[in-house]
Amino acid sequence: MESSRRAVEAYRRTRLIDGVTTDDDKVAPVYKLDEISSVLRSAPHDVVHEMVEYVFKRLEHKSPLVKQKTLRFIKFEVGKSGIEFKREIQRQSAAIRQLFHYQGQPDSLRGDSLNKAVRETAREAITAMFASD
Repeated sequence: MESSRRAVEAYRRTRLIDGVTTDDDKVAPVYKLDEISSVLRSAPHDVVHEMVEYVFKRLEHKSPLVKQKTLRFIKFEVGKSGIEFKREIQRQSAAIRQLFHYQGQPDSLRGDSLNKAVRETAREAITAMFASD
């Protein structure tokens, strides 16, 4: 019974992250970001680690919109979610640094602007991750 409850909670947490990293032009609602922040602040280390792993899976998505939203999410959460999340994200900063040179497929309407936005947001996220409070 305990394992099924943990699985349901893990699924709920991944759905929260999916909700703010969707593949559309809409901005992630701040109330969802704040909800994730409160979960991360109160969660034990293994749950935070699990959520960080899922965030990095979202960074592997082929859509530049999802990549950019995930990077914005990281940038927001390192300032609000507490030190545990920030440390976990910093440990895997190499994956974000690789996005400094991201070259995806150009969009038929927007050209390379989406890919450029990913590169710029990656730099902003790294700056936020290693900023001293």
